This record gives sequence, C-alpha cells and structure tokens, in this order.
Amino acid sequence: LRDRFRNQGTIANLDEAITLYRYVLQLHPAGDPSHPSNLHHLALCLIERFHDTVDIGDLDEVITLEQKALDLSIPGDPSYDVSQDCLATYLQMKI
Repeated sequence: LRDRFRNQGTIANLDEAITLYRYVLQLHPAGDPSHPSNLHHLALCLIERFHDTVDIGDLDEVITLEQKALDLSIPGDPSYDVSQDCLATYLQMKI
C-alpha cells in the first residue's frame, strides 16, 4: 500500500497502510521479536504522510515510534542503526 501511494499518490492507500500497521502492533505487542520492525514500518508510513500533509502530529508520532523501536533494539543490530539514523533525521526535521 505504501508503494501504491508512491506510484498513485492516493493518500487513502497510505492511510490504510497506517491502519494495518497499527493493527499489526496490537497483534504483536512489545516483547514480540517483530515489534521494533513493525514500529519502524509504521513510522515510515507516517513520515510519508507527513511529507504529503505536513501534519506535525504525524512527525511527533514518528519520533515517538522510532524512539520506541530504538529502545527495543539491541545496539549493534542493523535495525538499531537504522532506527537511530531515522530518529536523528526526524528530530532534525522538527527543528
């Protein structure tokens, strides 16, 4: 759905992807090995929507999600480095 949004520019596709990732997070809560990755993927969808709508609430949520993903990841793990880089980028966008 995120790719479809990129190709077609239909925000409804992105909104649906966001809804589905929120549902996935309910099914795989903290403690589940996929939780940090799911947090990161939801953040990616929200940052795309932020770029389209410039809704600061999306950026705030992205920062929170990426911080949680980072907190749940192990330093040295590739997902840790990705979340750390993304978080730094999102925090710079906030300035």
